[in-house]
Amino acid sequence: MASDQTSYAIEIAASMPEGDATIAELDRLTASLLGGGKNADHFQAAIKQVGASLAAAEKAAATANAALAAGTAEYSLLERAALQASKAAEKAALKNGGVVPEDLAAKATTANAAVQAFAGTLKKLEADAGAANANEAKLGRTFAN
Repeated sequence: MASDQTSYAIEIAASMPEGDATIAELDRLTASLLGGGKNADHFQAAIKQVGASLAAAEKAAATANAALAAGTAEYSLLERAALQASKAAEKAALKNGGVVPEDLAAKATTANAAVQAFAGTLKKLEADAGAANANEAKLGRTFAN
């Protein structure tokens, strides 16, 4: 004896005037339902890729920020050395009737040149850190969405 569900399915199939068309429509619906899983897989892959990119961006930002901190510390040391060399040259000039000894003048000039030369490096470190932080923030917003 057939169950009620089986009988119901047989009644529906018998009442369909265009069985082949209906079966084709059911096949199409089944394929679209099964295909929906493929889109979910692509979505999950995209989320993983953005997550991996975000992790890499976080690491790059941390590295750039550490380089900037080290560069800033180096720049401060160079500035301090230049200031000390300039003060030493001034003191010597006061003791020597306004004449700065050549060795102190050379030290002050070299120290100031080092500060000026490193200023470009520091600007690049600042730009790199800014770009890395902006990229991390952008990927963070993308991942949050």
